[in-house]
Amino acid sequence: MNLLVVDTSSKEIAVAVFNGSKCLYENYITVDKNYNKVLMPILQNAIDKSGLMLNEIDLFASTLGPGSFTGIRVGMAALKGLAQPVSKNYSGVVVLDILANSAESHGRVWAILDAGRGELYAAAYIYKDKMQMLSGKYLLISKENFQKKIKKGDTIVSLKREAFIVEMERPILKVQFVRLEHIDMKVFAKMMLRKAKTIKASDLFNSAPVYIRPSEAEVTLKRNKKQKHTR
Repeated sequence: MNLLVVDTSSKEIAVAVFNGSKCLYENYITVDKNYNKVLMPILQNAIDKSGLMLNEIDLFASTLGPGSFTGIRVGMAALKGLAQPVSKNYSGVVVLDILANSAESHGRVWAILDAGRGELYAAAYIYKDKMQMLSGKYLLISKENFQKKIKKGDTIVSLKREAFIVEMERPILKVQFVRLEHIDMKVFAKMMLRKAKTIKASDLFNSAPVYIRPSEAEVTLKRNKKQKHTR
């Protein structure tokens, strides 16, 4: 199976093409949020360098978030736009799930990303035949409250480029830190290969971004509804 996998959740676009577990092409490109201008040439270059034709890609996949609002939407739209004309499947995966699967730990694993405003995107996992989320949901949590949840023996996995993790390493003792240079595209591809048999054609239309933090519009709507009910 040939796969094109792309991460557009941050300023670093990651793109890779695989034939099964064999990597045919992999690259990481820093962009200045101009995703809509740069992404399609990056994808075309990846396909060309892999030696494949577009219709030879069997599965197109992108990250669903959390991260850049624009990047996630552009990435999903681009991969869906490539998959539909050649009648191939599209699917997506949450960045925190990729991080957790990159930890190579059988204890409790926390995958975290900086959400800004003194908060983190986080989720807890445990390995049982495969990495499974413990709480069943992704969290938006303050750094202080997150540190209260950490227990001895936990593994925390994040990205090196996120400076906040350095601040956390000092107060948290007896915890293993895994700091990745990039989103691991080999892990991403492996996850998609495991998922391939369950992917449906309808996923092309039903897949949705996972922002975790509500948009400003959602916050305003919720506030207005609350004010209306209290009058």
